[in-house]
Amino acid sequence: MYWKDLIQPELLALMPFLYGAGALIKNTPAIKNWLIPYILWGISIVITIIYLVLQLGAKFDGAAFAAALTQATLLAFATVGGNECIKQATVGRKEDNQNHLPSEQKKEQNKDQNQEKDNNQKRK
Repeated sequence: MYWKDLIQPELLALMPFLYGAGALIKNTPAIKNWLIPYILWGISIVITIIYLVLQLGAKFDGAAFAAALTQATLLAFATVGGNECIKQATVGRKEDNQNHLPSEQKKEQNKDQNQEKDNNQKRK
């Protein structure tokens, strides 16, 4: 089985769109982070169904609807999973490296961070 059997190649263009939409949603203070995958899933479902309705026209039936839901789900969660991989490779790696520092370096880093916080408070 090939990926082309699961997702129509034209719909792969939806992944960068969903990634960008997720970045915009993340910067919206009113929306909690845990909601982002569900919002992206909903966007993916709507766009995929619209695409298949336009493509199939009168032949859009229950089987096509199920295929649209499956493709939309795969696209949305592949996008979210890809974002998590990027985050773990950058932020998570940085945190892991900080946790493995010798205790003297940790003390120096904490001291520098506290000093920086004090300087910022004095400026205010």
